[in-house]
Amino acid sequence: MLRITSQPIGTRETRLVLEGRLVGEAVAELRRVSREISGQGRRIALDLVSLRYADAAGIRLLRELIDDSAELERASAFVSALLGETP
Repeated sequence: MLRITSQPIGTRETRLVLEGRLVGEAVAELRRVSREISGQGRRIALDLVSLRYADAAGIRLLRELIDDSAELERASAFVSALLGETP
């Protein structure tokens, strides 16, 4: 189960707070939400402090979002390791 909370930051950015597990259908939902935000010309900040797990598809999507200029915020050491980032 994944909870996605969208928090506008000013007029040009939206923070997505991810809580729970990024697996299965949740990956498609995050892709949909992020495309909607990007389609509005807004940058994405990913707050991952409460993301507990992501499967291979979830990690791929997070990497894609980061490669497309999403800013990574507050990832746990575990999630950072899955992403190949330094916490």
